[in-house]
Amino acid sequence: MNDYPLIKFVTAFIFGLILSSFLEVSLEILIVLLLIFLISAIILFIFNNSTDNLFSTTSIFIAVILVGLIYISADKISEPTYPFEDKFIKNVLVDGRVEQIELPGKKLILNVNVDKTIKGNSIVEQNYSIICNLSYDEEVIHKILGKLSPGNRIVVLGNISIPPNQKNPGEFDYREYLKSKNISALFNSYSPMDFVIVDYKVNFISALIFDVRYAVALKLKELYSERTAGLLKGLLLADRSEIGYDVKEGFVKSGVIHVLAVSGLHVGFIVLILVFILGRFNIYLRITFTIIGLLTFMIITGLPPSVTRATIMAVLLLVSYLRSNKQNNFNTLALAAFIILIFDPTQIFNPGFQLSFSAVVSIFVFYPKISKAINDRNITNKLLRYILLFVGLSLAAQIGTIPFTIYYFEKLSLISLAANLFVIPMIGIILGLGIVTIIIGSISLELAYLFSLTNEFIVDSLFMIVNILSSLSISHLSFPNYSIWDGAVYIILLTILTIYFKKLIRLTAKSVFVILIAANLLVWSNVDNKKLMPDEKLSVLFVDVGNSESAIIKFPNKKTAMVNFGGGSDNYNTGDAVLIPLLNRLGIDKINYGIISHLNRNKYLGIIPFIEKNLIDTLLIPNVYGSDIELELFLDYLIDKNIIPQYINKNKITVGNSRIFLLDELLKSEYAYFNPMNRSTPVKLQYGKSSILLMSGVEKRGETLLLEKKNMFLKSDVIQVANYGSNISTTPELLHAVNPTYSIISVGLGNIMEYPSDEVLELISLNNIKLFRTDIEGAILFISDGNKFEYVDWRTM
Repeated sequence: MNDYPLIKFVTAFIFGLILSSFLEVSLEILIVLLLIFLISAIILFIFNNSTDNLFSTTSIFIAVILVGLIYISADKISEPTYPFEDKFIKNVLVDGRVEQIELPGKKLILNVNVDKTIKGNSIVEQNYSIICNLSYDEEVIHKILGKLSPGNRIVVLGNISIPPNQKNPGEFDYREYLKSKNISALFNSYSPMDFVIVDYKVNFISALIFDVRYAVALKLKELYSERTAGLLKGLLLADRSEIGYDVKEGFVKSGVIHVLAVSGLHVGFIVLILVFILGRFNIYLRITFTIIGLLTFMIITGLPPSVTRATIMAVLLLVSYLRSNKQNNFNTLALAAFIILIFDPTQIFNPGFQLSFSAVVSIFVFYPKISKAINDRNITNKLLRYILLFVGLSLAAQIGTIPFTIYYFEKLSLISLAANLFVIPMIGIILGLGIVTIIIGSISLELAYLFSLTNEFIVDSLFMIVNILSSLSISHLSFPNYSIWDGAVYIILLTILTIYFKKLIRLTAKSVFVILIAANLLVWSNVDNKKLMPDEKLSVLFVDVGNSESAIIKFPNKKTAMVNFGGGSDNYNTGDAVLIPLLNRLGIDKINYGIISHLNRNKYLGIIPFIEKNLIDTLLIPNVYGSDIELELFLDYLIDKNIIPQYINKNKITVGNSRIFLLDELLKSEYAYFNPMNRSTPVKLQYGKSSILLMSGVEKRGETLLLEKKNMFLKSDVIQVANYGSNISTTPELLHAVNPTYSIISVGLGNIMEYPSDEVLELISLNNIKLFRTDIEGAILFISDGNKFEYVDWRTM
């Protein structure tokens, strides 16, 4: 290690970058501290005439840490901010230059540097970057791409909004991610009539890269089915936008999600393919063309950190091979990390960067030991030995990536070693055939189709294997509350185990040591555990499900209920995408009472995954009189699934010392002439002296009826306002009867109906009611001890 000071330097530099997340120190103070430690190191060096002095070494190490802190702090000074007060603005005209074009899918995505924004009669001249989504027909998108290039100036009319932050507990913080990409806002345009190219100046290099990527994508679409083309776009172009959610989830559960992220594995395959193709050239030409091919692959994939790291390492190793110069793997890895972080220090917080480097470090540390243990067995069967070595390599990589995999995916695969035995070789073949078909396809489509048919068969086999493995009940373990602290404990204890295990000679001592390490891991990992919805209290979490509603209730006796389940479509379901993952994070295995307040598709389609996975004990639905196609379709589905729901009829559900009241007045036959929204079931939740009223879809006519029948009973501490805060509900009389301290509006940001209405917002303000909105705050949590409900900011817990 002393022969490779770069390793120490980069380690200290990275430590400084990471430390910036936990320290808030001004840039001026950091610079002063850096000067102090640099001067101290110089003085100590002069007097001791050696850098081996402990104090001198410590001063230099701290100075490098401060360099990392200063470097990323300086980068944060220019951190993008959303340039407007309103979080969503309609009909805005933006004028700017296209910096980057993503490969088209169901929409065209541009990265645009805006310098002029027109809102009504006002012009804002301010530089900021946006993600511009052009939601046009596929044919129109391809016509635009025939003219559009990076560097062009465009003018677009559409809606601008602030990127969503972490909307629900444990979800991805998209706003922070875009900040790291220097993106301030999201922009959506829906009509090609609102898009104009006003300047055709071209950024030649960016345009060339995109043209190559686009040509490859078009060729894949021409030669392959939609599913296979989507997979190959991910493997060759690092574009996973057309790989479905279910596919990704299956790869996560089976522990092979890493093959979908272009990384060192794929770079290794590219090296093997190029070396095979260039086999007849002499060593110098072979390595030269291989390096050119690797750099080309890196650029075509869009320079993701994992590919950049692997390419740099591969190039350095190839060059050292020519020079007969033995490289230190850790030194090469440190150099690759330093190059990436110098260009973009925020990559240290990128999941791809962390997974990639942790895998390689772990391979360098553990694989030599594993391979030695296998080779020492003198296994004569070559195939068996290669399989064991391959499993050992996969195991070595996973040892290092475990904390990152659990933190980002909340799952740990139990079958990943077996899955990788099949999946990795298949990915190599698929990747190789994909490249061959693209090359041949530019010469002869008929011949290329022969190869593509073979590749289709292999891809179908791959998906079949992944589906079988991921569906096994033992395929994975869930870790819903895995934190940074848990990951740090794992890494520290793994380091201790690695250093001291080999020093122990006796098997008994080694066994006891491993048990002690495991016990410490169990104990220290639980230090920071804190339940978002605590036991022995009543918790209600109003989930951000966009333009819909859903509330999770946890009672003091740990039983649960859910009121409404959000909506769904052919490509998206709230239950799968939001609610079930959220329940896993909350440690909730099942919903005891599922309540659908009214049969609107936007309220109940999210329940489908719950029924498919048998996650609801008792289902309560409204009995709607007369012909109702929604009810008929839903009942047919329940019958098909052997589900017998309870119809809401003056229900009072007692759960411990809490009660749920289902107010069914509007469901009676005499009100069958009411529209479907008014035939709703308000839900009142009572715990001790505290209560919450969820008004569901009740409109003003229904409110009048409720006030006649249940006036005094409606009084509650918290009200969930009906119909997303629209002016068809929420009368002054209702608010007077309820007399709440808090109000909640569940609504999606930038919805086409422009809810909530100014009328309702003003009414809530005039009554001095504290308002919370899911389009602004995200999920909203209230907790009661039986005396009163209190708002809790879950982001600070």
